[in-house]
Amino acid sequence: MQTPTFSAPQQSVLDAIAQGATKTAAAQAANVHRDTINHREHTVAGFRDALQHAQASYREELARHPADAAKHGHHRRRLPRRPSA
Repeated sequence: MQTPTFSAPQQSVLDAIAQGATKTAAAQAANVHRDTINHREHTVAGFRDALQHAQASYREELARHPADAAKHGHHRRRLPRRPSA
């Protein structure tokens, strides 16, 4: 299978996500709107998989270095869900 090639803004988003950025922050770094990222997930071949891989890479990095994660305010625990109204 061929590795997808992404545009410079798309690659910028993936790089930012892999470093722990939110979609909003990644969009700002790539100078695109956050909705553009969501749209590309559904329309650009391989982008959703690449985005999920970038997110997983960041989570794995946090798991390997929990002390650094805590120092930078990244916590591995999940917040409880709010009850539905």
